[in-house]
Amino acid sequence: MAHKFDARNMEKLDDARRAEILPPRDALLETGLKPGQTFLDVGAGTGNFAFSACEIVGEKGRVIAVDISDKMVAELKRRASLRGFRNIEIRESGEYDSPVEDGTIDMALLSLVLHEIDDKARFLGILEKTLARGGRLCVIEWEKKAMNMGPPVEERLDPGEITELLAKVGLTTVMERKYGDLFYCVTAVKGKDGGLA
Repeated sequence: MAHKFDARNMEKLDDARRAEILPPRDALLETGLKPGQTFLDVGAGTGNFAFSACEIVGEKGRVIAVDISDKMVAELKRRASLRGFRNIEIRESGEYDSPVEDGTIDMALLSLVLHEIDDKARFLGILEKTLARGGRLCVIEWEKKAMNMGPPVEERLDPGEITELLAKVGLTTVMERKYGDLFYCVTAVKGKDGGLA
C-alpha cells in the first residue's frame, strides 16, 4: 500500500525552498493555464497551486480544489477566505471518486500525489474523463532518487512510467520539464479522437 502524506505535517507544504524550485504560478503558466479556464487541483494540500490558479484564470475562470483529508480541506477553506478568492470551490473527495462532471476541465493538476495512489491507472482514467477535449493533465512528481525529503525512493515514479500510464488512459504526453534536482512535470493532452492527439 502506497505511503500517504500525513496532514499533520502540512507546514512542509509551505517550505520556501520548494516554492523557489517549483514556483506554482510559473509552472501553471508554462503548462498552458489561461484566463477564463476551469482548473482542477487534485490533492490540493494547502492551496499553493490552487491559489495561483485563481489569480491566473481570473473572475471568469473557475478553480476546483479537492483533497481526501478533511484537515487539508478545512485549511484550504480558511486560506481561501483570508485571501478573498471567489472563483474557487473546495471539496473533500474519496480517492477514486470523480471530483467533477465529465468533460468540464481545461487543466487538471496532480502535484506530488500520483506516487501515493495504489491503482494509478484507475485513478488517471477517472481524471481523463473529467478533461474537456484538448484539456491537459499535469503530473508533478519527485525525481526517482534518494534524498532527505519526500517519499521513499521505491515509491517514486520516473517520467517514463508516468508517460506510459498516461498513454494507457488515452492521454498523449506533450511536455516534460525538470525543476531543479527535486521535481519534474509531465504534461499530457486529451485529443479529439478518444484521447489520441
